[in-house]
Amino acid sequence: MKKWQVQNGLIEATGVLCSGRGYFVQAIEGLESHDVMLYAKILKDERHKQVSHLSIELAPMRAFSGWAMAHIDGNTLSAELHARLVSQTLVAHDSDPTVNLLQRVLKSLRKAS
Repeated sequence: MKKWQVQNGLIEATGVLCSGRGYFVQAIEGLESHDVMLYAKILKDERHKQVSHLSIELAPMRAFSGWAMAHIDGNTLSAELHARLVSQTLVAHDSDPTVNLLQRVLKSLRKAS
């Protein structure tokens, strides 16, 4: 388990990170105070450039429960799926379509392994 997964587990943060081809798309879930803290750390980390925030929402249940932070290697996704995921985050006005797409990608990767 990676260091950040252990740290996320300690504060009960869940979610998914898709990285590759020069893009990072991440969904973070948990207590609002912890999510704000994690987002602040991302903003301060000089490795991150051009950070865009999609939304903060109160949800009745977690979309990625059981994942201290799942990782999707964007380099292994088809070019079409990767482009769809990146473009979805650029135009979305709510997070539901992006969360649904990330959930479908994770589900398909589980089946493939």
